[in-house]
Amino acid sequence: MAQRRLTFVLYRQGKCVENRAGRYHFRRMRNLGILLGLAFAASAHASVTLVPLDSRPATGQYPQMLGHIAGERVSLPPTGLLGRFTEPGKAEAVCQWLLAQDLSESSSLVISADMLAYGGLVESRLPTVSVQKAVERIGTIRKVRAKWPGKRLFVFSSLMRTAPTATSTTASWRMHLARYVELKERYQRTGERFLLGQMESHRSKFSSRELEKYYAARKRNMEVHKALIKMVKEGAIDYLVIGVDDAQKYGPHVPETKELRSLIDSLSIGGLVYICDGVDQLGNLLVSRALLREAKWMPQVYVRFSDPAQANKAAPYETRPLAITVRDQIIVSGARPAASPDSADFQLYLNAPGADAQHLDFFALTMLGSPTKTLMVAVADVNFSKDGAADPQLVSKIWKSQNIESLLAFAGWNTASNTIGTSVPHANLYLLSKRLNADAFTREKAHREFLFHRFINDYAFHRFVRPAAYRMADSDPSGSREELSASSWKKLEQWVARNTEGLIVRYFEDLFRGEKFWAQEMQYEVMGISGIEVSLPWPRVFEARIAFDFVVSPVVGLGSGGL
Repeated sequence: MAQRRLTFVLYRQGKCVENRAGRYHFRRMRNLGILLGLAFAASAHASVTLVPLDSRPATGQYPQMLGHIAGERVSLPPTGLLGRFTEPGKAEAVCQWLLAQDLSESSSLVISADMLAYGGLVESRLPTVSVQKAVERIGTIRKVRAKWPGKRLFVFSSLMRTAPTATSTTASWRMHLARYVELKERYQRTGERFLLGQMESHRSKFSSRELEKYYAARKRNMEVHKALIKMVKEGAIDYLVIGVDDAQKYGPHVPETKELRSLIDSLSIGGLVYICDGVDQLGNLLVSRALLREAKWMPQVYVRFSDPAQANKAAPYETRPLAITVRDQIIVSGARPAASPDSADFQLYLNAPGADAQHLDFFALTMLGSPTKTLMVAVADVNFSKDGAADPQLVSKIWKSQNIESLLAFAGWNTASNTIGTSVPHANLYLLSKRLNADAFTREKAHREFLFHRFINDYAFHRFVRPAAYRMADSDPSGSREELSASSWKKLEQWVARNTEGLIVRYFEDLFRGEKFWAQEMQYEVMGISGIEVSLPWPRVFEARIAFDFVVSPVVGLGSGGL
């Protein structure tokens, strides 16, 4: 792990108060108290260098926060190089940035091939970049290998999803195209003639030009995937993950996946290339894998389902049964499934879609029943509500248990793979930090911040703020909920920031203010929350960038030798 130097960190004390209108705000006290905490500052070099999929928080901010839990810095290219929604990232500049990095104290690199080849995920769905240019750009990976032969290179790429990107331009026809290609692949596989009428109905809703562009992008992407697989064979890449993006049971991704698996088998590199569902979480998973591999530790994870009968069903936007999905995410993270709870380092409680009230009650009771705070439990909530938020019933049970801080991890956002691929790395890296006896103050503070971040982002924002923001976006004649106009973006960003900040401070008061934790031989108390920032990183309200810091103070009179 990266070397560290001992330093003292000064914190400014603040106080969170409620005004008569019921709104909360953060106010510095006139007599600023100096709170002394013990921490180890990261060295000037990052332990992991990450080229993210794009500029969304889930692909860059989350891996950085997860690395911080383990006491490691995850370095990213400047945000200005990563693009924004339909504006592609500056792929050539990112390649140059990567080659210019001093990796002497880094152990691993995690690289999005989509960013290098095309400028990000959204641009990968368009045929703008030629196959020759895309393959040339991913050749940067070979140059990194030649320059830094001792570094581990973990690379990921996306197998293109069925539907084109949701924008104001594609809103009227994109799902017709998606349904058409899905039905077409099903017909080719099954010969069910009743599908022909449905196919023709959808086909009439979009132009031949859009269909040509769609298949051209898929064809080019397949050539890039094959080039990456061959780079694994030649030793330029240590581990490659191909994520199947937002997939269905039928669609062009099915024969594509089969073709890629055949190539992998023919090259005898099955253990070095992994194909799984989901893309947005792959940065989290591979940062986890990189740090676990460096430490030569492979945690064992035992999975419990809220309803075991749901394990054999595929979740929405997934191609395989949920039991396979969770297995895949665990393996890519660098961990392994455990055969029993007794052999596990922690248990992953998975709240699956379709669980009835009785199953959920028993699930929550076994998950949260112990008040001892010694449970090794992570939670992946994939039973999303209609508004896309984590399950309100489960969240309520967790909050009422007053045992949140005993959780190793919590996540519940977007898809099953995204969720599991966030919760498992969180638990992995928290336990890794404890196993290595790394800086306990950094670990415990960063762990609680990420845990709180998940409840705010995965539940509060999606449950209360996003639905209302969508309604506001729908009333704007110059834009749409898929892609906001410039004026609507600024207006909605201010509204989203104001309302999300209110939820952050309210939930902090309810859940984390006053919580105490031990680090080394010193006890600390969470005193306040500062530096709250909320923004819309892309011109839409599908996600928000949320940042804050917990203000933490030593508990006076307790601890011996903590400094």
